[in-house]
Amino acid sequence: MMKPGTAIVDTAGNPVGSVASIAGGNAVVDTGTNKIAIPGGSFGVSGDKLLLAATKEQLNAAAEQAAAASKAALEAALVPGAQIFGDAGAVIGSVKSVDAGIVLVTTPDGDVRVPS
Repeated sequence: MMKPGTAIVDTAGNPVGSVASIAGGNAVVDTGTNKIAIPGGSFGVSGDKLLLAATKEQLNAAAEQAAAASKAALEAALVPGAQIFGDAGAVIGSVKSVDAGIVLVTTPDGDVRVPS
């Protein structure tokens, strides 16, 4: 039943969104505004739709709150001297400065300007 494209409704039958994809036992729910990973066990079935005990508005609010918290944590971590790690987990440089949304990162090959 849980497959990409499946419609999702709340307990009142109102549209919440649809399943965008399945990843690691989670359904990625597309509300039209946000995409949120929700554990597969959180869904019930209502006819040919999936049932979720949260409204579209609640999901969007939770996603926006999580995004704001993540952004705040990133901004708090981007301070001079903070190490920057690459995809493989190795240190690739350190923050030299942060100014007007630009992070200056010092690497062995020189300084790099990166949008924050």
